[in-house]
Amino acid sequence: MSLPFTKAVPKMVSVLRVHLHPAKVDEYLALAKSELLAAVKKSGVKTYSVARARYGASRAEITSVLGIDSWADLDETSPVAKAMGADAYQKYLNKVRPLMQDVDYNVYRFQPDLSFLPDGAGSGSTTGTR
Repeated sequence: MSLPFTKAVPKMVSVLRVHLHPAKVDEYLALAKSELLAAVKKSGVKTYSVARARYGASRAEITSVLGIDSWADLDETSPVAKAMGADAYQKYLNKVRPLMQDVDYNVYRFQPDLSFLPDGAGSGSTTGTR
């Protein structure tokens, strides 16, 4: 349910961690595959990744990461919600919210000088930073 990885590291990411009712995980994943992923692809975002916790956490925990360019992007409607359309997005939320126990939302900013970048990653560099 993720987009293919790109070499460019996003300037920022919004991270959504969802704790689901254990009996509702399959239903959530089916909705995400059938409705959310199509909107992600249509939205034009370059970075979108989904991971399911495997070890050390509940298997009913899903983390999704969306690349964003600036703090100003947070003031606008999500590109995924725009791609889905207001009515369809609201219907999607009405379906998935009852499946959730709680949600954590965080935003992280990329700091190249504090990061190890493999060759070719980051701001278009072909030599990387070590």
